[in-house]
Amino acid sequence: IPLDNLVLDIVIINQVLEHTKEIFFIFSEISRVLKPGGYVIVGVPNLASLHNRLLLLFGQQPTNIEVLGPHVRGFTIGSMKEFIESDGYFRVIDIKGSNFYGLPLSLSKYLSNLFPGSSASLFFLAERTEKRGQFIEVLKTRHFETNYFEGIKERE
Repeated sequence: IPLDNLVLDIVIINQVLEHTKEIFFIFSEISRVLKPGGYVIVGVPNLASLHNRLLLLFGQQPTNIEVLGPHVRGFTIGSMKEFIESDGYFRVIDIKGSNFYGLPLSLSKYLSNLFPGSSASLFFLAERTEKRGQFIEVLKTRHFETNYFEGIKERE
């Protein structure tokens, strides 16, 4: 992100993370530009949505991660919350759901409020903590069986 460190009060990233493998780098850049106490709002499709659960029940591919689709990741409330809060750079404040496919809007809103973990999309409000450093350091505290982009190292 072509910005100086610690300059933003809020970052909104909606329906983006499911399209990329490099979520650690993206969150590292957010942690770099967001002031402590600043907020990030993250929207992702819900892999555990009711419609995806029904598709799996009948042996079908979930719509969130179609083999011939644009998404390379799937998220659930638990996995996304764990990711966002990794190593204490962010603290999740609130989680909301949105939409139940195929249902009338009023019923969809009601069920999304009641059962966010079964809604079509998930929205997380998180606060940047006072922890110094950048989220990319999470890669050094865990073992992953795949490589992740850590940014371009500056030449000396």
